[in-house]
Amino acid sequence: HLSISDAAKARSIVGGAVVVEFPSMERVVFYALPAVGHLMSMVELGKLFLSQNPSLSITILSPTLPAQYNLISSYISSVSSVFPAITFHTLPPVPLLLGNPSNYSNREQIAFEIVRNNNTNL
Repeated sequence: HLSISDAAKARSIVGGAVVVEFPSMERVVFYALPAVGHLMSMVELGKLFLSQNPSLSITILSPTLPAQYNLISSYISSVSSVFPAITFHTLPPVPLLLGNPSNYSNREQIAFEIVRNNNTNL
């Protein structure tokens, strides 16, 4: 495991760019919120890590949000075909405490409930 202090020590500046080395890491796991925009951000972060250390493998945990399932599945397929070092673990759908998503006052409540309810699936 790489601690925050280890990460701080691992940073160096090369040609004006910050380079982070991951000497003992083999796999990095990201946990995306259940929204395609957040998933895309995790993929971009994974690509950045891979550009610094091509031997890493990146796993992105992706909770299922029924309304975006087709869009997310299509995006995951396209990323997986171009970046084999980035893999996805799609978490199963979980029940919402209030049932229908329209019973929530905002999308953030739904997202965090889905993440919390998926703890047993990790």
